[in-house]
Amino acid sequence: MHRQAAYPYVNPVLATTRPSATSAAAFSASAYPATTRYSGTSSDFSASANRNDEQTSSQLTNTESRLTQHLRILVGDHLELDGTNGPDTDLLPYEHMRMLGHGGTASVEMVRDIHTGSVYARKAVKNVYSRNMREAKQALLNEVKILKRLVAHHHVVRVHATYIKGRELAMILDPVADGGDLASFLQNYRDQGFSWHKDLTNKENLAQNDILRKAPYCLASALAFIHKQTIRHKDIKPQNILIHRGRVMYTDFGLAYDFGDAGRSTTTGYLQGMTRRYCAPEVIECGSRNSKSDVFSLGCVFIEIYLALADDAEHDQIYRGPYHEAVDSHPNGIPLPCCASFKSRIFALLRAAVPTMMRRDPSLRPSACAVANLIFTDESFNKSPDLCLECSEFSTSVDDNKFLRLLPATI
Repeated sequence: MHRQAAYPYVNPVLATTRPSATSAAAFSASAYPATTRYSGTSSDFSASANRNDEQTSSQLTNTESRLTQHLRILVGDHLELDGTNGPDTDLLPYEHMRMLGHGGTASVEMVRDIHTGSVYARKAVKNVYSRNMREAKQALLNEVKILKRLVAHHHVVRVHATYIKGRELAMILDPVADGGDLASFLQNYRDQGFSWHKDLTNKENLAQNDILRKAPYCLASALAFIHKQTIRHKDIKPQNILIHRGRVMYTDFGLAYDFGDAGRSTTTGYLQGMTRRYCAPEVIECGSRNSKSDVFSLGCVFIEIYLALADDAEHDQIYRGPYHEAVDSHPNGIPLPCCASFKSRIFALLRAAVPTMMRRDPSLRPSACAVANLIFTDESFNKSPDLCLECSEFSTSVDDNKFLRLLPATI
C-alpha cells in the first residue's frame, strides 16, 4: 500500500473525529444483547451471566478486530493499494448503503466509513483495462486537482479522499446531497404539481420554490469563481448540479479543463463524453470554444428552472430537443415566454439573463461574472430571499462580493 497526502485541504470537523476506542465501542453497541427478565437459581443466573459475558466479549472482540483490519482513510489521503501484503490487507473502510446514480463510465454510491460513521458519496470507475489504467489514473488525479482548487467555494462539492485498488479508481466526495440532483428535483417538482403561482399554502411547494428562486445567482456566481480559477467545467447540466440542505452545488468535473498553463480558455476539436442537449453550438460543431460555452450550458439550466416554476407545458415542447437547435432559429438568444401569471421577480431576472447567455455567437454572450452582476443589480432582485445564506454573507453589494469583486469581466 502506498499512502500520500495528495492535497492539503483538511476539514476541521472531520479532522477531530479520529477513530478511537470510544468510536469502536459506539459502533459495537448493537452487539450487546437486550436486557431480559430472568427467573431461576442464583447459580443458574451466574452461569447464564458468564455465558452472556463471554458472548458479548466475543462479539465485541470480533467487531474491534473488524475495525482494526480495515484501513483508516483520512481527509486528503490518496492511497494506491496493490494487495502485496495479502488478500486480507488493504480492506477499505466503506460500507455500501445505496446507489445514487450511474454516469457514462462511473457509478456513484452512498457509503459509510465504519470507523467514524461519516457518510460520503463514492464515485468509482471499475474494471479499468490495464492498457487504459494510466489514462484513467491521470483523469482521476486531474479531477482531484481541480476540486482542491475550488474547495473554498460553498457551491462546489469537496473531495475527501481518493484511492486506486486493483482495477478500481475512486473518489470519496462530500457531501451526499440530501436533495438529489437538479434534474430529479425538477422532475419531482413537476410530478407533484408544484409551481410558483399556485398552492402557495403548501409548505413543501414553498420550500422548493425557495430553492429554485435562489439557484440562479448562486450558480452564476459559483461559475464565475470556477472560471476565475482558470477552470472550465465543460459539462454543466441539471444532472451535474446537486441540491444539499437547500443549496445548489456543482459536481462532476470529470471533463473539466484547467486552462491556467495555456493562458487562455479557448480549445478546439471533438469533445468526448459531452451531453449534446446542453452543449453550445460551437461545441457541437467542434469549433473554438471557451468559458462562454459554460455560460450557454448554464442558460439551458436556467430555462429548465424557469419552465418548471412556470408550469408551462405549452412552451415545454419548444425545448424538447438539444438547445443548440433552438438557437438556430433565435441567433440573438432564445426568448423566454412572458405572460400575465409570470409577474414574480424570478421570472423577470431569468427573462433578462437567458437570451444573452444563449446567443449563437460566443463573443456576444456575457461572462459568468456579468450574469451574476446582472442578476444582483437588477431592480427586481431582493437580496434577502434571493440569495442563500452564504452568498448573502459574502454579497453586501456587488462590489463587495468576496468571489466577484476581483473577477475581470472578460473571463
